[in-house]
Amino acid sequence: NIDMAWDSSNFYNFQTTGAKTHVFDNPGTQAIDFRSPEEGLSTIKIEGSWSTITVTLNGEAITYNKAGTGTLIIDNINMEVLINGVNGLKDTIGSIDTFLPIKPGPNSINVSGTDLNIEVTIDFKPQWL
Repeated sequence: NIDMAWDSSNFYNFQTTGAKTHVFDNPGTQAIDFRSPEEGLSTIKIEGSWSTITVTLNGEAITYNKAGTGTLIIDNINMEVLINGVNGLKDTIGSIDTFLPIKPGPNSINVSGTDLNIEVTIDFKPQWL
């Protein structure tokens, strides 16, 4: 059993050049989403290049529909999409009313698109009741 500090972040990281599904665990007891406390953390950082890209997490999907190179950040707490530090929400479709919640226990993330050459980092802070 691993004891975790209350303020610890969890990182999961993978690289892909095509569609890939990755399962990661949230050890917390609460979902992490836009309703989480202000100090909450749930980001998906994508670094690299793509022509199209869709991120699906537990059935909710966000598609960034503009070819890009650099860093794409999906901030699931503040409901923001940043491309190289600039607001990219206007080029985003999908679950923009909920973004991509992380549930307690196992979570399945799928990244798909065309011309993918990316590294994906999932960074979140587990929450407990």
